[in-house]
Amino acid sequence: MGVLKVKAQSEGNCTKCARNQKQIAKWKKAFIKADDENVHRCMKYEEKILELKAEIKRLKAEHSLGGQNKKKVLEKVGQPESNTASRHFL
Repeated sequence: MGVLKVKAQSEGNCTKCARNQKQIAKWKKAFIKADDENVHRCMKYEEKILELKAEIKRLKAEHSLGGQNKKKVLEKVGQPESNTASRHFL
């Protein structure tokens, strides 16, 4: 047990070990920062994707409503949607 204790103390006092520990701490900090930036970037893309999906859904709904409104107008006017009925009158 005494050997391990002495060895641990000598590692803590070693200048190479101290430099290595500082370098490792810097790398960990840089990795965490890069990971955080990546997460934020992904979140922005996810938000943009959700916005675009909502826009597509809205446009499809508007298009659908436009088609329904056109049918209603044609029904009110009494004109058929296709020209096949007008052929029967000729």
